Amino acid sequence: MLIDPTRAAVQEASTEVEGSIAPLALALNAVKDQLAAIPGNGVPYQAHTWLHQSAKTPPQAQVLFNYLGRVSAGAQDFAPAGSTGQLGEQRDPDQPLVRELEFNAIAEDTGEGYVLRTTISWARGRISPERIDELVAHWDVALREVAALADHGVLSVGDVAPAPVNSADLARITAQSSAELQDVLPLTPLQHGMYFHSLFEESASSYVEQQVLRVECSEPFDRERFARAARNLIRRHPALSTRPWETDGGDVVAVIDPGIAEHLRVDFRDVTVPAELAGPGLGRVTKVVSASTGSLPAEPWPRSAPPVCRNAWHTHGAA
Repeated sequence: MLIDPTRAAVQEASTEVEGSIAPLALALNAVKDQLAAIPGNGVPYQAHTWLHQSAKTPPQAQVLFNYLGRVSAGAQDFAPAGSTGQLGEQRDPDQPLVRELEFNAIAEDTGEGYVLRTTISWARGRISPERIDELVAHWDVALREVAALADHGVLSVGDVAPAPVNSADLARITAQSSAELQDVLPLTPLQHGMYFHSLFEESASSYVEQQVLRVECSEPFDRERFARAARNLIRRHPALSTRPWETDGGDVVAVIDPGIAEHLRVDFRDVTVPAELAGPGLGRVTKVVSASTGSLPAEPWPRSAPPVCRNAWHTHGAA
């Protein structure tokens, strides 16, 4: 299986100005998308090559990376007994190699976590032991850098299909999003219509909904705790973090980024309840809230300042 490294280089070059996305993360995404685009996970490749020997075929790869999977310790009736060296492609030392260099790796459970063990085979006379030592050192550094990306990976074009975005669009979305960016989705027809109306409507949106909750507090109200709870609500329900994004091609997609909860607007207001509205009843409280919020529900929603929701807490006492 051949990987085109130039495609990764193109992605890196297209995002140098857009943000601080790690080049290694972009290279990994490029390889991942190339592999995902191969029909049948590459299984029909050898059959096609054998059945069409007269056709022009690309050169055979001279480096093999073979990941043998993850093996848990002690849970199965049959499992490798430590690093036996019997896993992978075995052959007589005098047998000609199909390729010049091979990496056979397996993740083994040590009881304290998984360890990736790699066996490297190479053609004597073609690669010197000194070059192999240098390669092993680079291999170790590269693996550590890849492991460091585990909690900071970025989405690839294949991850967000069928959203109509290219690598440049996705790079800009990632650069202008938080580290919690989850997904990019195509808009539904209803969302397209709502977005279209929002572009040409200068007054308040017709889609604004206001909900009023009355809470009886026996203890002093903790404003910071309430603000944290409101932001955690967005993180718990990522759909609340949806924001529209216009691509270079003129399409609009929905960006799901719970990390923008930190930008949630939370207002605190102290109001006085008129005597005629004092007493129990949600209807009375609604009138007080509507009067005190004033133009808050009528304020337009800036598409560039998500999330598209607000919280207002009103502390009131009788006049």
